[in-house]
Amino acid sequence: MSRYLIDRIEASPRIEVIAETEVAAVHGTATVESVSLRDRSGSIRPVSATAVFVMIGAVPCTEAAAGMLALDPAGYLLCGGGAADSNGHLSWPLKDRQPHLLETVRPGVFAAGDVRAGALNRVASAVGDGALAVRFVHDVLAA
Repeated sequence: MSRYLIDRIEASPRIEVIAETEVAAVHGTATVESVSLRDRSGSIRPVSATAVFVMIGAVPCTEAAAGMLALDPAGYLLCGGGAADSNGHLSWPLKDRQPHLLETVRPGVFAAGDVRAGALNRVASAVGDGALAVRFVHDVLAA
C-alpha cells in the first residue's frame, strides 16, 4: 500500500485499523450491516460496519507455483531479467533467446499483475501486464 494511503488511513477518525485480524463473514441484506472478525486466537466477534474494503496483492499467493516456477525470497514470480538470472533447477533453459519481460523460467508461461516480482501493484498496471502478456504469447507462438 502506498505511504500516502497509510497516512490518510491512520489520520482518519472514522477508520479503525485492527491488526492481526481477518474478516470471517460479512452480514447484511441490501447493504453491509456488520462483519465477523476472527483474531489470531480464533475468537470471532461481531462489529458494526457499513462498508468493507478489500486489499489484495500484499501477499503473492504463489504457493501453487512453488517448485515449478522460480520465486524470489518473498514468494513473487521471477520474470524477464529475473527469470534469466535465476539459478538451479528452476532457471531459464533457452540459449537462443532471453525471456520476455513477463515470461517466467518456463518458456511460454507468463505472469501478470501483483504475483510478479517488481510489479507496481496497481490495478491499471496489472491490466497492462495482461495485455502485454497476450502480445508476448503471440510472439512465442509465431516463432
